[in-house]
Amino acid sequence: MARMTAARAAVEILKREGVRNAFGVPGAAINPFYAALKAAGGIQHTLARHVEGASHMAEGYTRTHPGNIGVCVGTSGPAGTDMISRPGTSPSSSHDIRTTRAGTAYVVAPIRL
Repeated sequence: MARMTAARAAVEILKREGVRNAFGVPGAAINPFYAALKAAGGIQHTLARHVEGASHMAEGYTRTHPGNIGVCVGTSGPAGTDMISRPGTSPSSSHDIRTTRAGTAYVVAPIRL
């Protein structure tokens, strides 16, 4: 049976869900995900200066066109807290946001309803 890393599996799932763009800030704990993102191709990454800004970029991208799925990628520690501002406004903006923690890395992605 073929094997792949959890990071590569996460990237493949995002691709199958139709993700074409991701926004974020690399960090030590999330670097395996970034390596898998680069190796797999098909998802363009936009580097942000701050993970909170990346979460707003992902949310804005989601709003620009029906079917867009914005993904925010952040590392462990403060990044998880910094991304909370975006999900906190989700109920008022009618966009569902899923937060997944894998080990010490966070991936936050608005999902289609």
